[in-house]
Amino acid sequence: MNFLKRYKNWKNEVFKRKAWNIGFVDFDEETIFKSFKISWLDTGDYAAKSWFADPFILSRDGDRVEVLVEEMPLDRPDALGRISKLEIKRDGNGVYRLQKVVPVIEENFHLSFPAIYRLDGKIYINPEASQSGRSSLYLYDPATGTATRAGTLCEAPLADPILFDGFGEPLLFATHADKEHVPAYEKVLDVYRSTTGTLTGPYENQPFASIVFPDLSPRGAGYFLQLGGKAVRVAQDCNGKYGAGTVFYEMSFDGSKFAFRELARHFPNSPVWHCGLHTFNTYGDLAVVDGYGYLNPLKRILFLIKTRLKRRALRRKFPHAIF
Repeated sequence: MNFLKRYKNWKNEVFKRKAWNIGFVDFDEETIFKSFKISWLDTGDYAAKSWFADPFILSRDGDRVEVLVEEMPLDRPDALGRISKLEIKRDGNGVYRLQKVVPVIEENFHLSFPAIYRLDGKIYINPEASQSGRSSLYLYDPATGTATRAGTLCEAPLADPILFDGFGEPLLFATHADKEHVPAYEKVLDVYRSTTGTLTGPYENQPFASIVFPDLSPRGAGYFLQLGGKAVRVAQDCNGKYGAGTVFYEMSFDGSKFAFRELARHFPNSPVWHCGLHTFNTYGDLAVVDGYGYLNPLKRILFLIKTRLKRRALRRKFPHAIF
């Protein structure tokens, strides 16, 4: 192997290597309007085995929290994302420590973004499964910690779908993950109607509405929030790169047309998980987020310097930017 090839391999595999992690935020109705403190998960020895992203809180009992995540195993190059449950305990110093990792859903295609819905005493999981060409629903059994496929929500390759019934009917919000349409879908949020009038669908295979955003921020980043009686959608800022930050949009629907207004746009302020903020979900007064960063210390420092220099430009471009 010649020197140039060795250098390129080192640059990609070592210098530019990234990882994801999740963190927790104390949540109230003012949280999204200010810079919030994130308590990042201490994964201990598990950091060498997998990284975690796309968190949704499954349960909380005092200092114990169970979270569903996308787990990406690091022990093989051809690994696909799977849905796993993290058992976490908050210690006396306020540090969230990983206790156990339990795989919940694993398929022969990539899985991520395991949105959780609690309906009629049952727990459903709708992970992103765009590689399969459809959006599927799974029924979770808390007694066994396993999930079985319960049906198809939509016969379309959807990215980060979220269900919401706060506009008078059950709706599915998602971006289209057909890579041939990347230039279009990065600015377009599609909305699908339930064919049964129930949140568990199924949903029509074609959207009844498409919302065009002024920048690359239509892709979902978590559940809708209800703040001050208003519906607030959480989205990803993908301007310049995937998952650069999270955007909070107040949304309304008059029965024929959707309208949106930006409330806040959060960018990372962590010295370690410094490349992006990607997800924001709440469970009572606790929010869970994720972030990613470079593992190489030198690359991390160089990136932090670069992003600090760009903050003023970001604030000019996005007046609601928060770091």
